[in-house]
This record gives sequence, structure tokens and C-alpha cells, in this order.
Amino acid sequence: QSSEFHVGVSLTACLLSGEVKTAGSLTVEAGSAALLSCNISLATGEVVHQVRWLNRHKVPLLTYEPPARISHSQAHVQLTPSPRNASSITIRRVRPDDGGCYRCVFDVYPSGSQEGSTCISVTVHLEGNRTAVSGKPVSLSCWYSLPERVSQVLWTKTSEQGDSATVASYSKRGHHTPEPFRDRVRLSPTLGDSRLTVLSVRTEDEACYTCQFHTYPDGTRSSTACLSVYGETRSPQHPCTVGLTRSFAVRRQKACMCVSLTAREREMVLPAFSPAPHKHNVRICGRVAGPSQ
Repeated sequence: QSSEFHVGVSLTACLLSGEVKTAGSLTVEAGSAALLSCNISLATGEVVHQVRWLNRHKVPLLTYEPPARISHSQAHVQLTPSPRNASSITIRRVRPDDGGCYRCVFDVYPSGSQEGSTCISVTVHLEGNRTAVSGKPVSLSCWYSLPERVSQVLWTKTSEQGDSATVASYSKRGHHTPEPFRDRVRLSPTLGDSRLTVLSVRTEDEACYTCQFHTYPDGTRSSTACLSVYGETRSPQHPCTVGLTRSFAVRRQKACMCVSLTAREREMVLPAFSPAPHKHNVRICGRVAGPSQ
């Protein structure tokens, strides 16, 4: 089982002029498209002759005359259809170095230029939380598209109680895995695409995991995902024994207790069995542990 981290972006809107408003906040995954938009309020008789989009270095990305007569455009930027008195561009594939503030400049006749700004900050983004079956391996992976800027990858674990611990790290100098994770996890020897593998998941591994990329000059980029663990145990003396780290309404049936599984629980538990039970109306019977004495 694995989970993939992706780099994403957060767009923060700011108002530089009483006439131009930028788009609100937006998050996209690295490699996906980022849409930047501006809206302008015009007085009676005013006309927009030209619109220019500039990056943080004031380099033109796209210039056009409304509605869509383009005179300049960089390869990774395209003009996106927008309502009248508005302008939108799409950055086709967002990279960490796309961070910064983008200016939309409206050249208006007869009042002159009016502009707004949208700032992009790049972050590491994780697609959803993960689940795993106790005793099975599970891998978490994160990705940063500019590995040459990464000096270290650091993985940390935060328990439900809020306690944090370093799980493993990798830098050009090598690995570092502190106890008690040293014999239980493996971290790939890579800086751009990092994979953390828990060799045999335990219930105490249920926690939130943060992948941090320490980069220059971009600083630290990180994101967090949470891992849920479902218990699964078997005994030669009691082959019907199944443990689930959940609470169920149960009824007694001879020596075993039976529980009915929800659709999500079936997805988590049934892959541990071969052949798998029928997908519908599934009940699992087993010895259910009582409260500790």
C-alpha cells in the first residue's frame, strides 16, 4: 500500500488598487494547472486596450488585446476564457520555483494602467489519509520537483496525544533512523522522491506523519497525512480468530462472536484473506477480546 505526496500551491489574494481585484485562495497539485484571475471595475467611457501578466521578476508571461489577440506568451502559460472586464491565465504545470507574486496590469483608456497582484506560495501536498492492516507493510511517499535544491528529507510522527518524534531522515551525508524505528522502517536514499516504508505495521503506528523537504533557497516545504491501523490476528488454535481495532455491536454464536462489516471495513479487512469472502453481506466470526482485567 502506498500514498503519494505531491507538491501543491496556495494562492493568496491581495488588493493593490480600488479598481482591480484578484482571485481568492486556491490550491493545486504540482504538475497540475494553476488558474490566476483578475477583475477590473471600469468607469463609464473607459476601455481596456491591453492586459499584461508579469511574474515576480516583472518578466512578461502573457500580453494580449481583449478579447484574445495575443502578442506575447510564454510556453507554459495560456490565456483562459473569462468574462468581460476580467482576465485569467493558466500555468499549465506548477513547479516550486513558480512561487511569488503575479501582477495583472490593465492598460485602460483614458485613465491609465491599473493592476492587482496574486501571490503563489508552494507547499508539499498529500492526497488524503491512509489505512493499513496490522502486520502488513505500508509505504508513504512524497515528492519535490526540484531535488537539486533539497539538502535533507525528514519524516516525523505525531501521535493523537500530540507527542512528536523523528522517524527517519536522509541527506547527502546518509541516513539517520533513531530508536525505536531503526529496525522497523526503511527510507529511500533519495532527495526528490522520498519513500518511507513501515515493514510491519503495529497499532501504535497509527498517527500523523509529516514529510519535510529542507531546501535552499525555498526553505522548508512540508505536509502531513494520517495513518489508520486495522488489527488482523490469527491463531493456529483458533483459526476463526479475527481482531479489529473498532467497536461493533456483536451477538454470541457458539464459541465465536460475529460482526457485520461496513463497506469501508470490508475494503480494509478482506484483502488479508485468500480466497476473499463474498463482497456482500459479509460477517466475520472470531474470538473477541474482552476488557483488560
